[in-house]
Amino acid sequence: MKCATLWCVVILAATPASQLMAQEAKQPAAAPQTKPSSPIITLLDAGQAPRSVLRFSVVKDASPAMFMTMQMSIQNGTMKMQGMPAMTVVYKLHIAEVQPNGDFACDFVITDVRVADAPGLPPSVSASVRDSMKSIIGMTMNSTMTNRGLLKNMERRMPPDANAMAKNQVESVRDSMNQFVTPLPEEAVGVGGKWKVQSEISVNGMNMTQESTMTLEKIEGDLLNLQVELKQTAPPQDMDIPGMPPDAKARLHSYASSGHGRMTMSLNNPFPKDSAMQVASESCMFRTVEGEGQSIEQKMEMTMTMKEGEPPAAATPLAPPAAAPTAPAELSGKK
Repeated sequence: MKCATLWCVVILAATPASQLMAQEAKQPAAAPQTKPSSPIITLLDAGQAPRSVLRFSVVKDASPAMFMTMQMSIQNGTMKMQGMPAMTVVYKLHIAEVQPNGDFACDFVITDVRVADAPGLPPSVSASVRDSMKSIIGMTMNSTMTNRGLLKNMERRMPPDANAMAKNQVESVRDSMNQFVTPLPEEAVGVGGKWKVQSEISVNGMNMTQESTMTLEKIEGDLLNLQVELKQTAPPQDMDIPGMPPDAKARLHSYASSGHGRMTMSLNNPFPKDSAMQVASESCMFRTVEGEGQSIEQKMEMTMTMKEGEPPAAATPLAPPAAAPTAPAELSGKK
């Protein structure tokens, strides 16, 4: 999330549904190392005593498995809200090095991607997404983080046979890797403590501001229970959307997203042990292709979970995200 913006599914959430059917193309195997922009962390409430300074303390060569499941529904214009194929992505984390100052290097690899059929959609749609997304199996990320969960640098490497659609979906990981980990405040906090994480991220050609508010509900040993509130906004801007024809142009008129959820995390692992988020967004953009202009209004509702361990044998859809929050009027510009 994002934080599960959060997390990597935010990359998919901001993508028009039509991009899920992009044509396949061979892509370069590696991307250069990048230094992501640091988020701004603001303590809002120190919470109750006793308070303690929260820091990650990972163990070298620890290799936990994780999996993330996303169920997304999209409405374009006045069309009926349509559920998309549920997707489960399986990861493996390896702590490669722990430095004396607490910084640590970790390797992150996608080991499996599972796509379930969606009610109301032809099985061929799920099959197309499944065939495209399986090409990201083997994608790796090598990163260095501080013991507060702040990303210092990251290098991404795609499999040599990754297709265009899959590459586009993970391209923004370089700028949104912070969404995988909940950054910790510098100050000591106790139960009831609250802090805000503000990040500038780029997702599929769109620059946006994301604010996540964390509330510490419980501390039990190394385990933290958090409530998460999410808000994303983007100003009007020209967009360079991956996969669009060379002569096409796109301009974002408005974008707003809000979400809420909960998270259980361990200070022994920078990634959540168990989390669930619901997110809703509204966007409006204008696209021009071969001189023909089209206004595109889109609503998205998404339910996503992230858990430590191996996923069930079958990739089954989550319940439709009917309870996902509506983007508030003050975000979308509506009165």
